[in-house]
Amino acid sequence: MKVTGLLKTAAGKISGVLLILLVWSISASYISDIFILPGPQEVFLILKKLVVSGSAFSEFRITFIRSIAGLSIALCIGTSAGILLGLSRTVYDVFHSVVVFIQSTPVIAWILLAIIWFSTEMVPVYVVAIAVIPVITLNCTEGILRTDKKILQMAALYKVGKFRILYCIYLPAVTGYLISAVKIALGLTFRVAVMAEVLVHPGNGIGEKMNWARINIETGEVLAWTVIIVAATLLFDQITDILFRFLFRKYND
Repeated sequence: MKVTGLLKTAAGKISGVLLILLVWSISASYISDIFILPGPQEVFLILKKLVVSGSAFSEFRITFIRSIAGLSIALCIGTSAGILLGLSRTVYDVFHSVVVFIQSTPVIAWILLAIIWFSTEMVPVYVVAIAVIPVITLNCTEGILRTDKKILQMAALYKVGKFRILYCIYLPAVTGYLISAVKIALGLTFRVAVMAEVLVHPGNGIGEKMNWARINIETGEVLAWTVIIVAATLLFDQITDILFRFLFRKYND
């Protein structure tokens, strides 16, 4: 039964990809102008060229390092802040509106400010961190606030230590919210990093290459880099899901 469900899921995903390729191919044939919309065949030939030349891997590695650096900072700050907001009503009242303000500020505004404040190398890292922190913080806070109050009352009744309450009660409650936050943040991370690279011109990275392709009106290359980012995001989403299931398997049983 489980295998059948997996096959159905895989079939659904493959069907979705084939539908996108079909619509893309028909649209490209109708427009009939590779400078406006090249077809999948042309784009995949360019993609093959980028992979064979090694450019795809070298540029992705740079963007990946910037993205993961920003995500790591966001995880550390966001998780700590989320737990504090969830555990303390005073902290929640003071800082919740600040977190919402950060989340509501357009990413482009943070990029423009970062260009003024930081070096070109640090801009993507900073922007990823500032864009992802609210997602992590608010999800962790929600997990803490939704912890079963009866279990907390029982723990208080039996005078369970604070560390044990945090580890055995709050951590399992937050786990699901944290996994969801990381999955959302991961997709946001790559998009924001590439956007920052396009605007700040760091000299390398996928965003820089996409910007040069745009300047040279090489639409096929822009789409090829887009395929790389989308594929990487989907791949790391699956890896993250497997990793979290393994790390928190104790709480998933």
